[in-house]
Amino acid sequence: MIRYNHLVANCLISYNVFEISRILQELIQEGYTVEAEAVAALSPYWTQHVNRFGLYNLDLDRCPPTIDYAAPVISVDVPS
Repeated sequence: MIRYNHLVANCLISYNVFEISRILQELIQEGYTVEAEAVAALSPYWTQHVNRFGLYNLDLDRCPPTIDYAAPVISVDVPS
């Protein structure tokens, strides 16, 4: 039971990191400034949207999207 809960927590964190990164990239592409201090205050361990101890339907054929680790998640100002 404890290992399962750790697995669920790790999957939740992985999903949230992916979503946070995707949203930050979208904000940067839309022209918003995303500062490193704001990103540092984010936590990938949100539990409000998941019932950690609930029942889950697992789709073992579903693959996660690929993560672009080189994509920026903060705005970088280029000196003029």
